[in-house]
Amino acid sequence: PRAAIFLPLSDRFPMKKGLHGGPPGGPRATIRAQIWKKNEEGRPLKPDVLIKMPGGGEEQSEVVIVDSKVSLVAYSRYVNTKSSEEKEEHLQQHLLSIRNHITNLSEKRYETAEGLLTVDYVMLFMGIESALITAMDEDPSLQDLAIEKNVVLVSQSMLLPALRSVAYLWRRHSQIEN
Repeated sequence: PRAAIFLPLSDRFPMKKGLHGGPPGGPRATIRAQIWKKNEEGRPLKPDVLIKMPGGGEEQSEVVIVDSKVSLVAYSRYVNTKSSEEKEEHLQQHLLSIRNHITNLSEKRYETAEGLLTVDYVMLFMGIESALITAMDEDPSLQDLAIEKNVVLVSQSMLLPALRSVAYLWRRHSQIEN
């Protein structure tokens, strides 16, 4: 399953498949465990990870949605191809795949999901760091498109600091409440 890509992060942050929550003062996250929601149009939504933010009580806490469903098939072909013409073709397919996924994530309208109070962006997680770096080097306008569509492009090295920030917020929230 796609959510398995997040399991290496569970060494540093408590995100186990099918579990909600985490240690006191740590980030509350759920790796997809049959999390099915619908947006206001009735369109089904299946987020990979929900990271619960502190504050607002159990029902009112905002969540950050992390999606990892971007296809890296074209990137894999790009890396494994010797021919420069084929490499260029696969690279362009990789960029198109990312662009399309950014647009599709935006069109899902997670912010209208029933029973979820979400922040105003979705994190698009790319499990292969070099796939994101290559894309950003080749087409820096991807970042502009993502920002315009309320999508944040992240790799493992970018997601870890974000999770650490959430953990810090939870610790501060716990200290204030106690």
